[in-house]
Amino acid sequence: MKGKSINIIYFINRFNQMSRWLASLIVLSETKEIRATLITRFIHIAMACLTLNNYNGILEIVTALTSVACARLLHTWQLIDPVVQRHFEKLQELVSINNKFKTLREAQENSDGPCIPYLGVYLGDLTFIEDGNPELTLDGLINFDKYRMAAQIILRGEHFKDQSGYKLYPINIIQNWLENPVVLSEDDAFEESLKRESREDNLLLKSKLKK
Repeated sequence: MKGKSINIIYFINRFNQMSRWLASLIVLSETKEIRATLITRFIHIAMACLTLNNYNGILEIVTALTSVACARLLHTWQLIDPVVQRHFEKLQELVSINNKFKTLREAQENSDGPCIPYLGVYLGDLTFIEDGNPELTLDGLINFDKYRMAAQIILRGEHFKDQSGYKLYPINIIQNWLENPVVLSEDDAFEESLKRESREDNLLLKSKLKK
């Protein structure tokens, strides 16, 4: 199975690597001002991804910023411009898992021009079909309905390959940087997050905001 789906596995691994890298960059920054600048820049990049129909990129960024290590940095988030925060809220609504990614599905499948979809939408559908439908019917015959449904999902994902490509120019220094990211584990990222903003500091801020 691994040999047959090596590109999908690479896609998934790259997604996880990029999300963890973005979170690592934030928690490794020592001042809240630098962290806020990074978060703001990442949200702007996500908005640029939206104009490019790069939904996979949007998910990478949203996943990083909503990770426990980053989301708990209350003092940092206090410095984010309210307009930027509203942009981020809109992005979160777009990629929300509610109703099986209903909003994201519609955006991806109605996109005009090249599109990089979030494959998790279709992989989840395939898993649901696989787990929820038997291989054979009650009569012991091959359950063609199951394979028909799986084929429809695969074709919905395949059509993105037929779209015209992006007219973008490579910037080697940025590409080299992206190919060699410093990635912390989730546990290490959380420990770094605690170094930047302690639980006690966050509790004090929460109490002040409630007053």
